[in-house]
Amino acid sequence: RFYTSAADIDADLAAWLRFYNFERPHRGYRTKGRRPMARRESSPNAIS
Repeated sequence: RFYTSAADIDADLAAWLRFYNFERPHRGYRTKGRRPMARRESSPNAIS
């Protein structure tokens, strides 16, 4: 993809990071398919 401005790159990167951290299921055996942020939020060491 060709970007014409830094704002376009920032918007795509923000969308990708949101998907990566909040929407996609994780495939690690310890995560049991939970999304990365769901796993972090359920951790006893989670920062509120």
